[in-house]
Amino acid sequence: MPVQFTTSLPDVGQPDLGNGVEDEIQVSWTDVINYGEHDVQYRETTSSTWLAGPTVDDTASSATITGLEDGEAYEVRIRTQTEHVTGAWTDPV
Repeated sequence: MPVQFTTSLPDVGQPDLGNGVEDEIQVSWTDVINYGEHDVQYRETTSSTWLAGPTVDDTASSATITGLEDGEAYEVRIRTQTEHVTGAWTDPV
């Protein structure tokens, strides 16, 4: 009889943020998975609601959040995920 196991998913490290383009945040990280996706969320620092950012495949190590408001401060978090298991969110950066 086959036995099925679910292993833990490596958690992505804290992302680095770049702010070289107006109304955008460049998010980069060290890739830790070879299967699945990286899920990015963001919010204004005065808000408690996280907004869906880009979800990119396992080959990516960066993403860009666009269409942001001028003069606002934002926080970003990221996690790894597959259809079988979801990693933990990073601390907001």
